[in-house]
Amino acid sequence: MLIADKKFENELTEAVNKAADALEDYKNWIELNLSKMNKVFSIGRENYIYYLRNIALMTYTPEELLLMGKSEWNRSVAFDVFERERNIELPELKIFSSADEQIVKEKEFEIEIRKFLVEKNLMSAPDWVQHYINKKTPPHIEPFTNMGVVDDLTSETRLDEDGVAYIPEPSEKMSYFRLATAKDPRPIIIHEGVPVIISRWFFRGQTLIQSAEDSLIPVLMRESVFMLKNCFFSMGYLMIHRGRGK
Repeated sequence: MLIADKKFENELTEAVNKAADALEDYKNWIELNLSKMNKVFSIGRENYIYYLRNIALMTYTPEELLLMGKSEWNRSVAFDVFERERNIELPELKIFSSADEQIVKEKEFEIEIRKFLVEKNLMSAPDWVQHYINKKTPPHIEPFTNMGVVDDLTSETRLDEDGVAYIPEPSEKMSYFRLATAKDPRPIIIHEGVPVIISRWFFRGQTLIQSAEDSLIPVLMRESVFMLKNCFFSMGYLMIHRGRGK
């Protein structure tokens, strides 16, 4: 364990054991009921509207959301194709030579983006707000790298700590998002870095964080390199594609 206080170590060990038992019970339940499960199901329109109104706190109807999603998908795919065609003569961005180089460059970009936010009057970025940084993936985090995004973006109770994105050594064999970040960290800094860290201090809510990201991307793209625009648009439609369950 990485906890010095024995009291908390014992509490964590007990919680881990309970969680492991619960997962085993869930696994057994799935195996017992798998033959009766159906891959095609729907919660129904009324239940979905209840979710939208009372949980997601959205006023849109399911039909409006489908139309908005289709429009956003078409826009993202179209702009990605436009940028690829416009930049067809340009060489691909090179990946960093090492994780150490990526860590140094990400720190420079993060500071530039915070400055950019303030200069363009998009979002306040006080000096006392902590930063979004990269660190090499430590051994105790490594087993979780295939389960999702290995980030620690802190919380409302840890505002004195930097948000951390753990990164591997750059390689051409990495997955799309890791490879894109190993070529230029700015899209991911804008997506999950600076707006999230700053927003911890001033408000809660993914909608406001998303608004900061959405307002920053168009302005930054107007002043950025062409190949970086490619990355923005391809990231955009891949995220929508993933959201569609593909």
